[in-house]
Formats: sequence, structure tokens, C-alpha cells
Amino acid sequence: MLASIDRGPVVMFRVFSFRVTAERSEPVRRARRRVGVLAAFGLVASAAAVGAASAAIPNSSTGVISACYRTNGSLRIIDRQARAACVTGERLLEWSSSSVRYRGAWGATVAYRSNDIVTFGGSAYLAKLNSRGIRPTSVAQWGLLAPKGATGATGATGAAGATGATGAAGAVGPAGTSGPAGAAGTTGATGPAGVDGPIGTAGPAGAIGLQGAAGPAGRGVLEPLRPGETVIGAYSVLGNATAASYALSDWISLGTVTASPIEASDAAYDLVTPGETCTGTIQAPTAPPGKLCIYLTTSYNVQSRTPANKIMSDPGKRRGFGLSLTASLAGQFGENAVWAYTEP
Repeated sequence: MLASIDRGPVVMFRVFSFRVTAERSEPVRRARRRVGVLAAFGLVASAAAVGAASAAIPNSSTGVISACYRTNGSLRIIDRQARAACVTGERLLEWSSSSVRYRGAWGATVAYRSNDIVTFGGSAYLAKLNSRGIRPTSVAQWGLLAPKGATGATGATGAAGATGATGAAGAVGPAGTSGPAGAAGTTGATGPAGVDGPIGTAGPAGAIGLQGAAGPAGRGVLEPLRPGETVIGAYSVLGNATAASYALSDWISLGTVTASPIEASDAAYDLVTPGETCTGTIQAPTAPPGKLCIYLTTSYNVQSRTPANKIMSDPGKRRGFGLSLTASLAGQFGENAVWAYTEP
């Protein structure tokens, strides 16, 4: 009894002469012709197996093997005991299984006897003689029952498997050749200034340069101002009045000599904003030619002020000007100012 049977696929065999009836067929040849009977016993070449417990091949009662035969030489083993039957275009063939024995895959150390069936290299073979260690490809010892079938068509591509785990990082390859230089990028923003570095050592003294040309002759301290020259200065007059209308006189030096005496009528005060005569400012005092302009910076407890140059001799009028302040109330009084005089 065979160990396993394929009930589905059709297997191609070389088939010898049979007498075919509606239900049964018997081999015409006997004795040496028994090989033809066994050729039809192509069930040993089936591909997928079903456990012996689920198949009744040969029939468990009669020992008969049943198959469906087509005129193109294909033979399909069926389990009639399980009510399997041939289909249109097939004929039923049956024979006794008592004369053959299926031994499975051929083994080099197994002893085989005549009518043993083995598989080898995908084909099925029938032993003609007793043997041990002789491959089934030896035609003297074995007969080919069913050749290996042709390779089937490639099946449909299966679904992609799950992504495998990431492999370990490979070794670093050798450095490639340098690529061409890329285009110059845009100029980046100017970075912050770095810290000052240490002062370097002093270099050697340079060569003495050429003497420059002589400048214009200066003017002596006692030399009078030239026409259009302006001299500027500042004064601070402070006093302590014992009573209201207390008067305080002072003399302000020009620090130089004027060509013309300064009269009291030449003085002009600009207490708040530049007037028509004095157009300068505290920060930039100016005076028109022949005029003394006084620009007050601070004044406190002063009732009035009067230039007093007329009471001085002529030399004094050329070196400075007088000033008289009158207090509004008893106590400290005075003023601070800047002045400018321009020689006419």
C-alpha cells in the first residue's frame, strides 16, 4: 500500500497497451509486459502528498488502484473508495497493487527487489532486478515510470514582506575624488568686532622729515587788533549788597590791545535772544565791527548794569571795558556772561 498520494495534479506517463472497459481494464501483456502495467502506476510521481490516513489508495477492501486516463497519455490517480470519479474526456483504468511496492526516495544503502518503485531526481523508476547501490538511471537495473515534469509557469509575485531590521553600519569606504568647486556663495553678514589684540612692540623710529615752510608772522601781545579781528572772553562779577541799589563796579580785561578805544555806547546786551546788533549765542559769541556784545549766562539779584568805560583813561579803553552792577535787594548779587569784540 502506498504511503502518500496526490489526488489533484495530472501526471504524464508512458502507457503500454491496455484493454479498456467502462469500469475496469486489465493489462494485455503479462510477465515481461508487466512493466507496461507498472508504467501506468504513475501515482508515485505525484508532487504534493496527503497523509495515508486520509486516502484509500489502493482500495482498502480490494487492493485495486484506480486512475483516469486521457488519450494524450496523462494518468490521474483517484480514490474511488472516497467516491472520486473520472470526468468527461477521461477513461477509468484499474489494476491490482499486489505486484508492486512503493519504496519512496531511492537510497544508496537500501536493498531493492524487482517491481520496487522509487523516486529519484524528480522522476519515478521501477526496479527490473534486485539491486543495492545502483542508481535508478541505470537502464539495465531500472525502468523509467514517470519522467520529471516540466518546470511550471512562474507564479504571481507574492506580497512584499515586512521591512527587515536595519543592518549594522558598513565600513567606511575610501574617500572619493574631489568634486568641482561650487559656485561662490553670497557674502555673509559682517560679524561682531573681535577683541583688541595686544599692543605690538614699537617699530624703529622713522627718518626725520623735511622742515616745513615758515608760517606767517604772528602778532605780538601788545600789537593792536587788525581790522575785522574778533576777540572773545568771559567774566564773572559777584558782590554782597548791604542794601538795595547797592552798586558794584569792575573792569574786564580783553587780554590784548584794541586799535580804537571802546566807548560805553559801543556795548550792547543780549539777555535772551540775539538782537539786531548782537547776533551770536552763548555757545558762539560774535560782534559786529566796533561793537562789544555781552551774552549773559546767569544773573541774580541784579537791578541794572551799565558799561563804565568813559570814566577810564584812553589806554584803559583799549585794553578792556568797565562794568557797573546795581543790586535789587541787600545780599549777594552778580552775573556771569561771555563777550565778543570785533575791531572796526
